[in-house]
Amino acid sequence: MEPLKIIIEGTNLSGKSSVVSELERRYPESVCVTTHGYYHDLFAKLFSNSPEAIIYHRNRAAAFIPIIKAIKTEEIIFNRLHITAAVYLELFYNIEEHFSWLEKKLDSLGMWLVCLDFDDAALEKRAAERIAMRKAMPPGDDGFKKTKLKRDLYRKYFAASRLKRKFMVDNSNLTAVQSVDQIAAKIAEK
Repeated sequence: MEPLKIIIEGTNLSGKSSVVSELERRYPESVCVTTHGYYHDLFAKLFSNSPEAIIYHRNRAAAFIPIIKAIKTEEIIFNRLHITAAVYLELFYNIEEHFSWLEKKLDSLGMWLVCLDFDDAALEKRAAERIAMRKAMPPGDDGFKKTKLKRDLYRKYFAASRLKRKFMVDNSNLTAVQSVDQIAAKIAEK
């Protein structure tokens, strides 16, 4: 059996970090890549226009292809990759980039795409908990006002994804363990 190659995507508060931590626990020899920095103050200063931002995100995503090709015996777990780039490009630059060229390569490498989703009630509850804990707000998000919009953009880009191995997990009421159980079951049935 081939080692698992998976991308976990989802908006802020969707449980990505918890799910990735559980995947790492289950696959202790895995290579785990967490990407941040899709949009922040320095990014906005350096890439003030759409073409520069698109080129940057295309190059950044493409840089991971040789890494995926090189890793043959361990699981590969990505905490965010191209769907997050697409969401942030639309949110902050008003441009659509579907990364279909990248998805052809990811498909040929056997990558899975899992998008973590949640309903409005879970969003409101998780946002309130994070605010109560005084955790930092996501860049460009004023008190989680954009989180619902981001979630809807993740749904849009996930639906448009051409990856053959993809599914969405609604973890509105699931723990990380339950979400990973669901992920494992769906992968096993394919």
